[in-house]
Amino acid sequence: MAGQEKLMTVEEFWELYAGKPYELVNGRITEMTPIGITHGGVTRRVGALLGAFVDEHGLGEVVGRGRNRIPANALYLTGRRLRLYSQR
Repeated sequence: MAGQEKLMTVEEFWELYAGKPYELVNGRITEMTPIGITHGGVTRRVGALLGAFVDEHGLGEVVGRGRNRIPANALYLTGRRLRLYSQR
């Protein structure tokens, strides 16, 4: 019987790879593609559209990557999640 590949948990991933250019996909480490001009433009547009929709409907908040340790280009937080996140 061939050995089975050990998949990584989210906790293991964060301990070893937080802040590095890798992501966890189905338990496997994947190197992320470098960010370029096109990516930045798409990210800005998606964030702006999503933010406008969320604001118009009072659904919560959209935040972008910054010094907040959020590893996403744009993150939508419901009103409830926003209150929980803001308390930290």
